[in-house]
Amino acid sequence: MTTPETEFINILGTGAEGAGDTSGTKIWSKALPEVLPILGLSDIVIFPGTLTPLLVETPQSIRLIDDVVAGDRFLGLVLQRNPEVETPKPADLWLHGCAGRVRKMLKFPDGMVRILVEGLRRFRIQEFVSESPFLVARI
Repeated sequence: MTTPETEFINILGTGAEGAGDTSGTKIWSKALPEVLPILGLSDIVIFPGTLTPLLVETPQSIRLIDDVVAGDRFLGLVLQRNPEVETPKPADLWLHGCAGRVRKMLKFPDGMVRILVEGLRRFRIQEFVSESPFLVARI
């Protein structure tokens, strides 16, 4: 699936994903950070316990993913009220979402990024603490 022009990053180093892979289940019993970067999703809802591939295209979202991957890999995944908004503001998002962890990332030469996110647990946004360079909220 990868070509010489793509960069594949296996973040957790767990090897093959499969039915016997339980490496991600223990995180549910641990506390999540109080503040998470928020990725607005235009057409998909992420649920706890699911692994979902996402395509990240906007510069703001790519910056968010780069920062998340360089850090603890946790982010908030929230559905947008209007799927056509390219760069959502706090008013463009619902207040409930799913905390997630980036499991894998694949960067393409054209600048697009594909990620595999693991849904961990639901949350409610208490307040937005930052809008630049991307949305960050207290949950």
